[in-house]
Amino acid sequence: MKGWSIALVVILIIMGSLGSVYMLRAVGSLSIDIGDLEGRQAAQEDFKEATEESLKSIEVAAEDLSSRMRTLEEENAALKEDLAFLKEKFIELPGVLTREGTIEGMRVASGYIELGIRPLEVLRGEEAIRYLMETFDYSIQRASEELSGGYYRIALKEDQKTYRLTREAMIYLLEEDKAVEASLEELITYVQQEFPRNEEPLFSFYVIEEEIVEIKEMYLP
Repeated sequence: MKGWSIALVVILIIMGSLGSVYMLRAVGSLSIDIGDLEGRQAAQEDFKEATEESLKSIEVAAEDLSSRMRTLEEENAALKEDLAFLKEKFIELPGVLTREGTIEGMRVASGYIELGIRPLEVLRGEEAIRYLMETFDYSIQRASEELSGGYYRIALKEDQKTYRLTREAMIYLLEEDKAVEASLEELITYVQQEFPRNEEPLFSFYVIEEEIVEIKEMYLP
């Protein structure tokens, strides 16, 4: 009987040991599963943060694109207005006359200015050389020497013509080699004070119903 008791105790000890091993393995496996789950959760959090950052970047880019589109639409609208103005002023209005010449006289009155325009034509390059050869029977060398500035002025047979320059007219005067917008007062000063010291400046005039609506000084090298 005592032998059976000892055997039973041994069996129970063995079974307890096996159970402990099984429990340890189960706990270890559970720890591994929990660690893996935590790793996956951390990865998901990282992915979520990266996704949110990407969405914010997309939103910022979309706002920037929208702002640029609004700017382009505004610029396009402004260009359309400018084009409509030019068409109305110079294309669609009847009787627009374009003249080239120099200013030979000025009379300042209240509300307007009268300009005396002497018509001129400017020829350049081969056209000027051919004109000199045909008109004055010059040789090519002589005609080329006459074009010291690269151009030749022709005084047209038309008489001097007087036009009114309104105070609303657009005026462009040269600064170095570029025509820039100028005021009426600047034109008056230029004509009255600087003309006597310069070679005759050449202008283009846009005339509607005997009134100059634009005057632009032309660049001659």
